[in-house]
Amino acid sequence: MKPSIAQLDSSLRNSLPAAVFFILILAGLTLIPGSVIAAEALFVYFESDTTALSVEAVKNIQSFARHVRIEGGEDILVVGHSDSTGSAAENLALSRRRATVVAAEFIRAATVDPGRVRAVGYGSRAFDGLPKTKSNLAKSRRAEIHTMAIPSGYPLDLVWIRDHNSAFVYKNIERARRFLFEEKIELALLALKEAEKLGGRSYAEWHLVYGAIGYYEGLNPERLIKIFQAAVRLDPYNALARDYYARARARDKFYRAQIRPDMGTTKDSAIRVSSIDEAFEYMRLFNVSPVHRLKNANPHFETWICDNAHGNQVVYHFRTGAARRWAFAQ
Repeated sequence: MKPSIAQLDSSLRNSLPAAVFFILILAGLTLIPGSVIAAEALFVYFESDTTALSVEAVKNIQSFARHVRIEGGEDILVVGHSDSTGSAAENLALSRRRATVVAAEFIRAATVDPGRVRAVGYGSRAFDGLPKTKSNLAKSRRAEIHTMAIPSGYPLDLVWIRDHNSAFVYKNIERARRFLFEEKIELALLALKEAEKLGGRSYAEWHLVYGAIGYYEGLNPERLIKIFQAAVRLDPYNALARDYYARARARDKFYRAQIRPDMGTTKDSAIRVSSIDEAFEYMRLFNVSPVHRLKNANPHFETWICDNAHGNQVVYHFRTGAARRWAFAQ
C-alpha cells in the first residue's frame, strides 16, 4: 500500500538516528546496508608536505579505476586535503596538487573520459577544529576519489566534502531529485532517508528536494514553509529554495483567505510577492492561466493578463520590490 506524504513526513521527522556507515573501497563494489545505492570511494594518503604516491597507493588507484562503477550523470571527483601545519595558502596549493596527481593516475588506469574526472583542493578546511595529534595530521594528508553527481548549478568549489559521508549524501540527494522528476515519489523518499542517515539534514539540498516532494504531493503549507526555511538558512543564496519558500507562503495565505482571487485586480491592490514564482502560484490558486505580461514603467510591478475558467480575461497586479527586499533580509 502506498504511504501518504503525511505518513512519510512523520517517518522522516521521528526516525531514530541511524548508524553512520563509512566505507573505504579498494576494489569492487560494496553496498551500504539497507541502501538503494552503491557507495564507492578511495582514500589515498601522503607523507608530510609531499605529493609523491607510494607504490601501494598507485596499486590501489589502479585497482579502484578498473572496478569502479560510474552511473549516468555522475563524475569522478578527486578531493585533495592537507594537514594544518602550513599557511592557508600553502595548504590549499598542496591539496590541489595532491588532487591533480591522484586524478592523473586514475585517468591513466581507467577507461573513462578524462572530462568526467574533476579535481579540487580544500587545504586543511575539512579538518579544522580537530586536535593536532600525530594521528589526525596523518589522516588529513590525503586525497579522496568519489563517484558523485555534482548538484546542478553548483560551482565545484561549493561541493565541499565536509566529512567522510558528504559524497554519499550528495549522491542520494541527486538520486532523490531524479526519482522526483520521474514521479517515483516512494523511491525519492527512500533515497532521502538514506541521505538522512549520513547527515543529510545538514544540507540545504536535502530540505529542498524533500520540500519539493511535499509541494507536489500537497503537504500542509505550514510544514512546507518550515522545510524550505531550513533550506534557506543553510544556503541563503539558493534561489530555488527561496522560490519554493515563496510558493509555500502563497499557499498558506490563500488557504487562510488572507489573499483572495478578488485582490490584485488593480494596481492599488497589487499583491505583494517575493518572486515571480510566488505570483505564478497565486494565479494557479486563483484558477487562471497567465497569457501575457504587460510592460511596466515601474520594475517592481508585474501585470499579467490571464484567462479564467470561463474563457474571460482578467488582469492581476503583483508588487515585488518591498517583498523581495524583505525576503532576502530574512
